[in-house]
Amino acid sequence: MRYLVATDSVHTTAAACDYLDPRLDPDDAVDVLTAVAPDGDGTDDAASGPGSSPSTRDAGDAANVAAARLAGLATVETLVREGPPAETVRATVAERDPDVVLVGTHGGRPGAGPGPGSVARSVVGTVDRPVVVLPLPSLDP
Repeated sequence: MRYLVATDSVHTTAAACDYLDPRLDPDDAVDVLTAVAPDGDGTDDAASGPGSSPSTRDAGDAANVAAARLAGLATVETLVREGPPAETVRATVAERDPDVVLVGTHGGRPGAGPGPGSVARSVVGTVDRPVVVLPLPSLDP
């Protein structure tokens, strides 16, 4: 099996690892994707707030969580791509051909609402394979 984890935070990645841990086989592959919007892009994603997108540092932190938590359970590859998150996830699905796509319900940031954000809704509605929408804990203080 090949899994694509589309993540924007360590919280989303941790939820994906919790989901994958009991399901993985050493022959499986996990691609961990973080889409980083270009500087000054002005991306307005309802999941993470106006003008917000993961930074390169956030992408590295998310990748480190996956590498540490899934080590020895499957082959893990991290991908940091520049571009709008939903478009980047769809392009990566076409490129990597995963069996299953995992996304968080919303941006893994304080203040995010409980329902699916714009990226999760877009991915669920536009890819031709199963999408697992991972619930995330509330991060409000």
